[in-house]
Amino acid sequence: MVLNDVLAPEHLHSVVVFTARSEFKIVMPENVCRGKSWLNYIKGFNQEVMSPMKKIIRYRIEKEVLELSWKTDRQHAEYLKQKKLEKDSVS
Repeated sequence: MVLNDVLAPEHLHSVVVFTARSEFKIVMPENVCRGKSWLNYIKGFNQEVMSPMKKIIRYRIEKEVLELSWKTDRQHAEYLKQKKLEKDSVS
């Protein structure tokens, strides 16, 4: 969401990366990766769209990144619990 006003949505791709030790019990989509396999997924895109705006993009990301701490970990866990509750209430 941070980059929506900088890049067109078709140039944004979600990637979920788990540790190399993770085991998937079901087949995952190609954008869900383990360990360093995310590099191959990223390299599969061959159209460069960020170079002209590299500084703006980096600034946006750095501005939005949360401080690494137990507090932000707890906030993130709470956010995920809330999203799950919302999803379960819709189902």
